[in-house]
Amino acid sequence: MRQSRGYDGKIMHQWIKTQSNLFIIASIALIVIAHGQDISQSLALFFGLILLVIIFGVPHGSLDVLFANQHYQLNDIKKWLTFIGLYSLTAFIIILIWKLVPSLLFIAFLILSALHFADDISSMSDRYQAVPRWENLIKKLYGFSLIAAPSWLFAPQLSSLYAMIVDESSAANIVAILQWLCVPLILVTISLSVICKMQYRSLLEIITAFLLVILLHPILAFTIYFCLMHSARHLIRSQFFLKHYSQRDYLLALTLPTLAVIVFGLLAWHFLSHQSLQSDIVKIVFVGLAALTVPHAWLLNRARFYQWLRFHR
Repeated sequence: MRQSRGYDGKIMHQWIKTQSNLFIIASIALIVIAHGQDISQSLALFFGLILLVIIFGVPHGSLDVLFANQHYQLNDIKKWLTFIGLYSLTAFIIILIWKLVPSLLFIAFLILSALHFADDISSMSDRYQAVPRWENLIKKLYGFSLIAAPSWLFAPQLSSLYAMIVDESSAANIVAILQWLCVPLILVTISLSVICKMQYRSLLEIITAFLLVILLHPILAFTIYFCLMHSARHLIRSQFFLKHYSQRDYLLALTLPTLAVIVFGLLAWHFLSHQSLQSDIVKIVFVGLAALTVPHAWLLNRARFYQWLRFHR
């Protein structure tokens, strides 16, 4: 039984403020505790972080079934099968491209991730609305800064991580480019944010995110950001965008597709040509994220979610 949620901007902003506080406090606490530490030597911690990504990060994309149903009116089994088939086919094509040209796909994934993360930051001040072109530019700079910043202090670890997904030479070249870009991107992003008088909370979120990805090991920083910022904020916003679903619909949408992704991940691991367990898991998780991010971002755009965000931050 469906029931209308409606949109209450005040409530959503309260939830986002709480989520923002949690992200900032957790990030600062971990920076104090674990800054500069190379956690890749601890397999238990490494696998624990990957598990957190799967449990708390992946489910935000599972809501795509509700986005699709709301936008395309999937009111019969044929439409549902068509949607699931096209979504799965897109993901399969991405995986096939990775098999053929892994370096090209990985670079495209980093660019897409930067653009996707760009919408994570919260509301701008009213004064900011007068210069929307600067808002769009700063958002994109923020996204690309997040991707580049881990290379500042953790270039060897980042190269080792990328080498589990692409060949070592390509990984080293990608990280070298990111190192060259990271400082200018960060400085320009913060400078423009200050000049344009960005709301203090948005600026604090940006600075916290930068410190997180600069000072913590890339896997730890990614886990915290992906779970406590990107996924958590998307889940909150989605509850107010998806207006006609009950809590039961919402929980089922979070659970069932996530379980399906886990099953397919296990099947992929079974058929993968095994190297080390650590390498296999990194490859499955990040190639899987790349495969799912393409249809996920496309669907959000088609459902006009990004346009809705402009007025409901």
